[in-house]
Amino acid sequence: MWERSHQLHTWHLTTIGYSEVRKAIRPERRDRRESAITWSGVIVGIIGSLTGLLSVWLSACNPLGREGVSGSARSYSRSPRTLQ
Repeated sequence: MWERSHQLHTWHLTTIGYSEVRKAIRPERRDRRESAITWSGVIVGIIGSLTGLLSVWLSACNPLGREGVSGSARSYSRSPRTLQ
């Protein structure tokens, strides 16, 4: 796996050694990736649930419902009669 360089007198990996190191690293990366995917799914689920709860809470707090909110936006727009 390791061999000594004749020119620099340092140690380096052989092709077989390099291949063995890559084989050992791949499962570790796979495990980390699977863990990250699992946690990202959990976080997205929590954010989605909180968004849904916030939507229900805001619609329950608004006594006029959605029509009241969009109706107030329409009252600020100009009607075609005022433009003539």
